[in-house]
Amino acid sequence: MNYCQHCGHQLKEKDNFCQYCGKQVATPQSELMKKTESISLKERFNKLSRKQRIIGGSVFVAIILLFSFYQIGRTYADPERVIGEFEQAVEEEDREAIADLLVFDDGEEIDSEDLDGFMRYLDEGNISSTDIQNLLTDQIENPAADYILSVEESDGNWFSFNRYDIVVPNFYVEATVERPGSDVLFEQEVISTTESERETVELGPLVPGIYQMEATFENDFAYLSEYKEFELLRLDRTDVDLSFYLEGDTLGYSVEYESEAEDIQYYLNDQEIELDADNLFSPVSADQQLETFAVLTFPWGEVETETTEVRAGNNYLSVDSPFSEEAKNELIDAVDQYGTEYINVMNEQSVDEASVVTDAFSDDYLTDEVDGLIDSERYWDSDHSETNIDLSSLSLSYDEDDAAYYVNVNVEYVFLVDEVTDPDEFGDSEPSEETRRMQLRLFYDESKDAWLVDDVSGLFFFSSSNLEEISH
Repeated sequence: MNYCQHCGHQLKEKDNFCQYCGKQVATPQSELMKKTESISLKERFNKLSRKQRIIGGSVFVAIILLFSFYQIGRTYADPERVIGEFEQAVEEEDREAIADLLVFDDGEEIDSEDLDGFMRYLDEGNISSTDIQNLLTDQIENPAADYILSVEESDGNWFSFNRYDIVVPNFYVEATVERPGSDVLFEQEVISTTESERETVELGPLVPGIYQMEATFENDFAYLSEYKEFELLRLDRTDVDLSFYLEGDTLGYSVEYESEAEDIQYYLNDQEIELDADNLFSPVSADQQLETFAVLTFPWGEVETETTEVRAGNNYLSVDSPFSEEAKNELIDAVDQYGTEYINVMNEQSVDEASVVTDAFSDDYLTDEVDGLIDSERYWDSDHSETNIDLSSLSLSYDEDDAAYYVNVNVEYVFLVDEVTDPDEFGDSEPSEETRRMQLRLFYDESKDAWLVDDVSGLFFFSSSNLEEISH
């Protein structure tokens, strides 16, 4: 008696389908055939030798492996797979994965640390992972078009299957920095410090992107910074040139008596600085609190100018006098001494009494004065009473032809003159007060380190506003 193996109801002898569940049922004959076939296969397998069994199993495994490798190879070599992986890496901002999928068009690998500009390009351009997928897919469909990202077959292959990479062009940057001593920063990291003017820093290869570069210069007087953000996105412009000038403010100088001084040292915040051939100094930041002055060197000593606050452009530095206090006193003494020696020369009728005059002045002017007395048979027994020097009239000049320094000064001498035609008449009358106003020119004799009277001329006007008064 037969029963349905599906629902368990009793079957009639010739039923091929169960009248209760409708499913096909195995007949005793079909079951016997299956059993017979199974026994037949087992018998045939058992009849195989061990070697035949091993070979057969190996062939079977090899077929399975080859089929598996084939399926894996097809998947691995599918450009759509590469695009999908890249889209996912961009979506997750996974730099390591992005770098693994990218390669330069010359085959050079890309490091994840070099993706700052590329990631900024995606961020600032609001470029989504879907945009990237569409771009790469479109590039596959239109291989003749130019793209900064392209899916291309790799030079290598995998078990005869072509590999695919996402290829980017090589971009190069040359940054020229005009100022030595400047730090060059790329993506906020110092990559070089310039040592000379117009020094060029080279970068590359770089992946497409938007990059940041900065040059900075700092000293005691200035902080200069020049920042650039630039794109590397055009295939027709893979070599980019940048220039950083870092000009800052420039100081110009003009100094009273600068043409007369032997040398001038300039100071900025008490530090000595050197000007260029045009009397300029840079760079500075004029908005900082800076003060400047200069020290002029003359054969008779140094003189310091006034101290002024710095301003961009020209800075004029003045001096109260081209003479230090000591040098001015020596000059005053020479002027006063000349008055005394002039009286002595006239009294003695001898130019040998004069020591603060040049030889030329002695041979010319003083000799004429003495000869005038002798020729007219006149005699002096006089005194030097006062010397009044107009300090405001002091003026310094330098004669390049003579390589000599001269000073002009207005002087008023007061003499008590006793002039007679017979020496025996001295004392018979009171000396007369005689005022002589003149302009003296004094020559600085470096060999003697002294001021010597070199010339004298008449004076019609004498100012008494700034007098140095000396009484005898």
